[in-house]
Order: sequence, then structure tokens, then C-alpha cells
Amino acid sequence: MTEQTKREPPLFIRYLLSLNPEEDRGILAALRKGASPATESYAWPHLGTFCHLDKEQEKTIFQAIAAAYAIHPENDDTEFANLGSVVCKLANLSGERENNVCSTFDAFFRRLLTCCTVQEVCERIPRLALMAKAKEVPIPWESLFWDLKKWDTDHDRIKQRWAAKYWQVPEKLENLSEDSSDNSTEEEEEL
Repeated sequence: MTEQTKREPPLFIRYLLSLNPEEDRGILAALRKGASPATESYAWPHLGTFCHLDKEQEKTIFQAIAAAYAIHPENDDTEFANLGSVVCKLANLSGERENNVCSTFDAFFRRLLTCCTVQEVCERIPRLALMAKAKEVPIPWESLFWDLKKWDTDHDRIKQRWAAKYWQVPEKLENLSEDSSDNSTEEEEEL
């Protein structure tokens, strides 16, 4: 995608990305409080400009993203990054995937895939931000925003895209596969 055709991020994401962790500590603290039903009203003054606070689903999406961003404001703006690629990086960094054991990240990701409603997904987003912060893995905030906004109409496709990134073929195996396909072509020519 060229710079000219790249879509401008939504105003809400641009706002989050503009927050400075050093200068905007108060705002980020208020946004983090949006992760808890007991303190969510602290985030509302900062979210009311971007969403309808009286629409529960919309408010839930904006609160979850804002709280998670306030926890871990590192942005992954690489093309095609999504929640599956984030959890994949976390699993790889834990080293458990190399040993082919079911990791906590695998269990977390499978629970994400079983979510039927956007509210269920949003409940898990702040925890994901905490895990990503611990391993210094950036999160694609714009991609997450659009996935959650489209959840009701397109959740099966979103889950499939996440799964494709999570269970992607590791680079080592991809190279091995290419080598073996080259060999099979040579063997077929000999016959």
C-alpha cells in the first residue's frame, strides 16, 4: 500500500496516538479506569467526544481500546497486523511454542476465538495490553478498532484473519517447504 492510498486513521485513534505518556499522565490514568465498571465514568469525559456514551456497545468498544491503549501505548502500524499477530508474538517470545506445548497465550487466544459478542472480546483487551506491555509487543490499535467496530456483522471473518496470523507458518518452516518443493520438481524432471 503506498503512502498516498493509505487510509487516514479514525479521529479516535489519532487522538490516542497523540497522547504523550509523560505530559498526559492524568488523561491516561482516567482512560485506564475505563477498564473497570466501578471506575469507568472517569474515562467518559475523554470518550464523549468520540462516541455515544448512551449506546452501550459503542461505549464498550471505545472504553476497552482507550483503557488498553493507556496501559500499553505502543502502536504496531505494520500492514496486516491484527490481534492474532500480537498473541503470536507473545507466544513466540514466551518460548513455549518452540517446545510445542499449549501455552497460556494459546489458551488466551482460543478464548478470544470463542467470544460471540464484542463485549466478551472487549473484556479481554485490557489483559492483552498488560501481557503485550510485559513483553514489549506493540498492538495494532487501528486494526483492533475496526475489527471491534465490525464485530457484529463480520465476526467469523475477523476470527479467521486473527487465526491465520496466530497459526501462521513460521519462517523456518516456510523456507524448508520451499526447499522441498524445489527438490520435488527436480525429482519429477528426472522421471
